[in-house]
Amino acid sequence: MAVRRPRSPHIKATTSAINSITLKCSLEVYVVPREDLIILKIAWAEGSRSEVQERDVRNLMATGYDESYLEHWLRELDLHDFAESWLE
Repeated sequence: MAVRRPRSPHIKATTSAINSITLKCSLEVYVVPREDLIILKIAWAEGSRSEVQERDVRNLMATGYDESYLEHWLRELDLHDFAESWLE
């Protein structure tokens, strides 16, 4: 299965934070930092207004995250106003 990476300033800036792990069965998987996953889900939710994405974001945020990093990228990507109610 191929995963299409969105082309955005955030993805370009955080590519180095995505880690690749090769499992014993030679399967390669990618691990994305929690904050970057939150940002991606917010961006997807903005386009789709998906309640599933909103629920996922709230659940991820409930387990802790780097608030300053998230705030920075939400402002940089013009997503802060859309996600403001989720950040309360």
